[in-house]
Amino acid sequence: MMAKRAGLQVRLVQHYERDELDGAGLPAGLEAFSRLCEEYEVPIVSMRDAERRARDVAYLDEIHLSPEGQDLLADALLAAANLPAGGRNVAASGLRH
Repeated sequence: MMAKRAGLQVRLVQHYERDELDGAGLPAGLEAFSRLCEEYEVPIVSMRDAERRARDVAYLDEIHLSPEGQDLLADALLAAANLPAGGRNVAASGLRH
């Protein structure tokens, strides 16, 4: 994988539509991505729990995140990169190893 050879970390962020939050399994599209991630050893950042907890404020409609939802996404991405959440002033080099 080119990113690994370049020393970059790759993550897949699984964002859910509002009506997918209560299902037990993964929606078909996310399931397909999950299989690929497993095959290529790409860690997955699931937004399901965070979006579930904040479902009343996280969405503008059934799929698009509100500003509060974008904050949840930013915090999840920062956590995946082992960076402190909340600041949101992160250089791309913070994702390199």
